[in-house]
Amino acid sequence: MMAGIGWVVLGIVVFIVLLFFLKGFRLIGADQVGILTKNMFGRKMPEGQIIARQKEIGVRAKTLMPGLYWRLPIIWTFTKVPVVTVDIASIGIVESIDGEPLPKGRVLADEVECNQFQDAEMFLANHGKKGPQVGILRPGTYRINTVLFHITKAPAIRITENTIGIAVAKDGIPLPTGYVIAPKALNDDGSEADHKGSLSTVEGTGGRN
Repeated sequence: MMAGIGWVVLGIVVFIVLLFFLKGFRLIGADQVGILTKNMFGRKMPEGQIIARQKEIGVRAKTLMPGLYWRLPIIWTFTKVPVVTVDIASIGIVESIDGEPLPKGRVLADEVECNQFQDAEMFLANHGKKGPQVGILRPGTYRINTVLFHITKAPAIRITENTIGIAVAKDGIPLPTGYVIAPKALNDDGSEADHKGSLSTVEGTGGRN
């Protein structure tokens, strides 16, 4: 009798352990992005930091590609989010909730190398700034950590044939004294720089600009 009870208890324990083990599996689909959160056994993030870079507790910057994964339950939590899709008539406007502070007087964060915001670790390592980004997402599909990057879709501006578009920059280098329309300005590396408050024109070709 006691031996029978022992086998039942053992069977229950094995079932619970097996259930716990299976709970650690997650399948990330082809149209999904996996986001991991570490719940315990890690360093506390510095004050003001929202996304975990290395071994801190919190939402991890690195995402999971499609595939089958296993992480120890309780310690790790999986979140599956859909890939970001920008249609042909739209653009994606990006805002980062973490990163270095924007320099004083700036409205938009300069673009940094991060594989079109698909590599959150690279964005943070390359001193990406918190806030609205200069870089945008063009039509396409992107695997983005949407906890770090908030994506807002906006209609692409269409300039019809035989018309021009006038653009007013709200961020950039101040206009030189006496200028109303910005001249071609160069950065230290020889690339063109945009002037804050400048006006520029784009000729319509019937396509999107």
